[in-house]
Amino acid sequence: MIYMFHKEIAEEFGLAEATLFYHIAYWVRRNRRDNRNYHDGKYWVYNSAQELADGPHKYLSVYQIRRALNHLVDEGMLQLGRYNKKGYDRTYWYTLTKKAEDLLHLCEMDASYLQDAGNK
Repeated sequence: MIYMFHKEIAEEFGLAEATLFYHIAYWVRRNRRDNRNYHDGKYWVYNSAQELADGPHKYLSVYQIRRALNHLVDEGMLQLGRYNKKGYDRTYWYTLTKKAEDLLHLCEMDASYLQDAGNK
């Protein structure tokens, strides 16, 4: 499996944060495209730290995932929610903040510029 992240996000927040951020950004955008998981005017993605550690981020421990996600929330990159149907379900839901969307847009503009420069 290939893992992707934005260099600027890794430099500012850390490598684990950057890979998890990219994963969440991908799924938030995919949910927006598919009109899924829409709550309170935003599209969300949900996963427990255990599911992320058992699945797409096996190279990180549950502790590392929790720490990285909390760091992204504390830094204003992710917003935390709870939209579970069962009251006992404590799975967190995540969405991108305005700050994150703006930074993501700048990173993508840089990548587009570099791609265009390589085609000339």
